[in-house]
Amino acid sequence: MRPDVGIPSMTREVLRWLEGECISISPIEISGDVWDTYVCDREYRYSYSTRWYFPVHARTSVLTIHDCREIEHPYWSPHRGSILRDRIRQHWSDGGIIHTFSECVATCIRERVGEEGPLYAARLDPKIEYVSTKSLSRPKIVLVGSEALHKGHEFVLNCWRRLRLKDADFVLIGPRSSASECLDRHPAIRNQNVLRLGNVSKSVKLELISTAQAIVAPSRHEGLGLVVIEALQLGVPVIASDIPAHREVAAGWATLLDPYDTDAWIDAMRMGICGEFRFPGPFEPKRDYARWRAIFDT
Repeated sequence: MRPDVGIPSMTREVLRWLEGECISISPIEISGDVWDTYVCDREYRYSYSTRWYFPVHARTSVLTIHDCREIEHPYWSPHRGSILRDRIRQHWSDGGIIHTFSECVATCIRERVGEEGPLYAARLDPKIEYVSTKSLSRPKIVLVGSEALHKGHEFVLNCWRRLRLKDADFVLIGPRSSASECLDRHPAIRNQNVLRLGNVSKSVKLELISTAQAIVAPSRHEGLGLVVIEALQLGVPVIASDIPAHREVAAGWATLLDPYDTDAWIDAMRMGICGEFRFPGPFEPKRDYARWRAIFDT
């Protein structure tokens, strides 16, 4: 049995959540390096690739689409948009079901691909129960996410550089990706209190989030915004891009800004470091157990 250290974070959360709330899942290893299969006692399988997630029933196949950035922003991944459209249509023609983690991704599929088969949106809202065990002395802002181009690392680092704060840190958590080489040369990385930690354990990530003055989520596109949900549950102020996925999970709770408005982000990050954000109250995520069961019971 292979440990879950290489499992993408979203898939890991799905597996934990389903195991705790819906169905019993245990991991097994199969041949090859790309796929792992998870089998539960009701003959469901939950498989993943590095890009798309495939919960598969013994009778009915369920294809999970995390996001539609290849369709909405084809210049980011030339030719991938047509591949994704064809994959969705072929899945429907084979009698399968499409699942998304958010209504905004489902809406994108309806508008840009069509609705030629069953399409379900079922949120992933794992309940976070965590109490910080230590206090990190210096104030900090934390960004969690892979260093992919659409995640907005370079933009928010430019904002941080202009803040010129000497007694605070900017913490980056997440694996290297498409924008990593550019970030390697970014002047803020080299000179301005930026801690680039890469992948860390779940406990370390929650420790850093819970002790942060604010979490930033500057992505230009997201399928859900899981880190936003985690931070809000921990009572940490969130500064996020004003995009459909963030509005769906955090409207009224997070500070949502134009992902290209540098001055607005600088002002918000300064307020965050100074502790000027007031959290509106306990954040309770939605529970979509019924939708998940509807998908698996189809």
